[in-house]
Amino acid sequence: TKLLDYVQFCGSGAHDKGGGPLRLLSADERITVSELHQLIQSQSPMVLLDVRRSIHTSIYSLPGSVTIPLSELGQRLEEIPSDLPIYCLCRRGNDSQRAV
Repeated sequence: TKLLDYVQFCGSGAHDKGGGPLRLLSADERITVSELHQLIQSQSPMVLLDVRRSIHTSIYSLPGSVTIPLSELGQRLEEIPSDLPIYCLCRRGNDSQRAV
């Protein structure tokens, strides 16, 4: 297996759930799957924040990730360490961008 980013895997960019184009974060606010993989492999200190719903995290979660569904994030911010870089992830890229 090999890592692919979202566009490579899906054949199109992320889009809003309403069908319109999602306003993506700027390039300096995003990293690729390969870049995240390198950070994880190098054991760089970080917070990996998974904002998926429990129905998705029950299937699989990355080891060491902090799981807070996007719908609960505003009430649970104190659970996220603020002294490390934070990388958000979700199922399609929409919710992680909203979390940022």
